[in-house]
Amino acid sequence: MGFSIVIFEASASQVAFDLPDETPLLSKIGKIIVGLLLVYLTVRFGEIILNGKVGYIFAGDKNSLLFLLETLLFIFPVIALLSRKMRQNPRILLWAAVSMLFAGSLYRFNAFLFTYDPGPGYSYFPSVGEVMVTVGIVAFEIMAYMVMVKMLPVLHKDAHA
Repeated sequence: MGFSIVIFEASASQVAFDLPDETPLLSKIGKIIVGLLLVYLTVRFGEIILNGKVGYIFAGDKNSLLFLLETLLFIFPVIALLSRKMRQNPRILLWAAVSMLFAGSLYRFNAFLFTYDPGPGYSYFPSVGEVMVTVGIVAFEIMAYMVMVKMLPVLHKDAHA
């Protein structure tokens, strides 16, 4: 997810701060993402096959549908970024990065919130306070980033060189 957030951040910064296009550099990151995702999906499905759990994928319940959605969100960047021509399209590069970010987030939610079942009678969903703390931390990070970029020479412009 780290490479995807770099692509997302660079794309957002380009638009927000009127920076030059970094697609040639970001397309190289996209190529790395394809390799990492292929390894990840191979290990993940290899583990499922080795443990004889393939039937759970097609069970048709909430858990299998979430797993299939998550897998599709991981597969989209692989397909979209396999071609060099598609990797050099900034729009496709951004959509692939966003898809991977959603896939990674859904993976975390699936594993630790939606499908986690420690036993009968147990249920958990974050309280409003927990959600608000998380939203506050993310908002603070965005604000700190914007302050640093505007006050410090973090993002350069050719006109300043």
